[in-house]
Amino acid sequence: MEQKQFTEKDRIQLLITELLQTSSGDQTDLAYAVYELIEQSEHFKPELFMFFIETSEDLDTSEEKRIEKIFSEEEKYQYARDYGKIIDGTLEALLKKHYEKEKFYQELWNFIEENPLLDTKKLKAFALFYIWVDIRLPYYVLDDGIKMSDDDYQDICQKLSEDIKKARFILHVPTEQKTERASRIVKLLESLQDDKEKAVLMAHILKLSDHSDMILNRLAIRAEKLSKNEIS
Repeated sequence: MEQKQFTEKDRIQLLITELLQTSSGDQTDLAYAVYELIEQSEHFKPELFMFFIETSEDLDTSEEKRIEKIFSEEEKYQYARDYGKIIDGTLEALLKKHYEKEKFYQELWNFIEENPLLDTKKLKAFALFYIWVDIRLPYYVLDDGIKMSDDDYQDICQKLSEDIKKARFILHVPTEQKTERASRIVKLLESLQDDKEKAVLMAHILKLSDHSDMILNRLAIRAEKLSKNEIS
């Protein structure tokens, strides 16, 4: 049986995997080391970039090797302040294009490599880090969602008024496990026959969940401030 040829891409993927599975240290410094590995490739940089983004979240590290310190705290703050919006804006623009996966990562890598503002190795590596930790990645190609007019949306909201109130109750009533709450929400959604109705109810659930998270965050901040006042 003929063995698969070990390519340049395979070799660097193994090095990236090993780095992620053994390293400890700041994520910006780790991104710098990954950037150096990707730069070794002549022909597969976008593919290696995609590999890194898509696999890193699933890998645990033994933390046996301390990564070399590259970025100072001051540099990280400065780069985030000066370039964060540019990186975020580019990512946002590319997400709106709804590209196929390979095309998306190709364009995002081109931004890192070719943007004239990212004119040093450290800036390019910082951009890689900033993209890596963004909650909107890894990237997925999604089906078209349901769209409707405001009038249709309001009509369905009226029809589902009891279901919306029940969803709000489910989200806020105390439970021992999150799966209890989740299974009740699933059951409520499954009770609806029409996909548009399910989409409208889910939109309300997401809104209610976001509102609940915002309140919890505010309470946590207030508790922290009160704690600091008590200590002082």
